[in-house]
Amino acid sequence: MKKRKGSTALFGAIALGAVVWLWVRSYAHGDGIAIFLDGGRTWGVTSLKGQILFAATDIKLGGGRAWSAQTLSTSVEEMGALSMALLDDGTGRARGTWGFAMSSQPKDFLGLQGARAGAIGLPHWVLAGLFLWPVAMWGRYRIVVMRRRKRGCCLACGYDLRGGSNTCPECGTGKPSAKPTT
Repeated sequence: MKKRKGSTALFGAIALGAVVWLWVRSYAHGDGIAIFLDGGRTWGVTSLKGQILFAATDIKLGGGRAWSAQTLSTSVEEMGALSMALLDDGTGRARGTWGFAMSSQPKDFLGLQGARAGAIGLPHWVLAGLFLWPVAMWGRYRIVVMRRRKRGCCLACGYDLRGGSNTCPECGTGKPSAKPTT
């Protein structure tokens, strides 16, 4: 169980670092990735002005490059025009507030009859909070274990082992050594 908590926290820390890096960068550059799927479908993710936008369309953009991806880093204005096209509700304004957005264009996208597209936008702080959660839980777990070790308690359940028993009468775990092992 300890290994799983540690590896989950490590993944969370790496993902958190990536999201924060994209968040800071999103005010100076527009970054994105397009994933070309089989049958002409395209999925994409963009990072722009504090928002991550997930989009999908059935317009054949890949030119026959099924199951491939292409990254893009461009100016804020150019990426903003793409985001506006995905989120435009016909009034020239993007839908959504506080960095949240959702759009569905089922019949006519970019002037192409029968073309469909949909997008969901989230602020970077939402994803940062999601990835911060396992890191915070791992830190809390480490503090609890450290306190239990210092007090002479069972590391698994917290039962007081200062009476001299080598195994915990509550859960059966062996008594920890005085010095933590790495």
